[in-house]
Amino acid sequence: MIDLRILPEVFQDTAAAADWDDEKEFGIGDRFLSSFRSTDNPIRIKPHSFTIIYKNYRRVLLEPFPYAVYFRLHDEHAIIALVLRTARNPATLRRMLRSREKL
Repeated sequence: MIDLRILPEVFQDTAAAADWDDEKEFGIGDRFLSSFRSTDNPIRIKPHSFTIIYKNYRRVLLEPFPYAVYFRLHDEHAIIALVLRTARNPATLRRMLRSREKL
């Protein structure tokens, strides 16, 4: 099992997504956050089982929500770098991941 680190910006990503979901229907935001937290163990236990999407970033889909968690492996830990709607433009995804590479 590897260590998991989460960039501070990811907490902003998840809070914004949860707020947006709660605007549609109260309580969905909490379910979204629960779905996000449930990705911890799969990433820690089997990080290499997730497909590389861009450069060294891998993706975990947040079922049943239209979001994905993007993480990279570095030494003996995984770094969650971004949570983003899957419908976003791929160029936007790549730009956001590049901006978080140095963090």
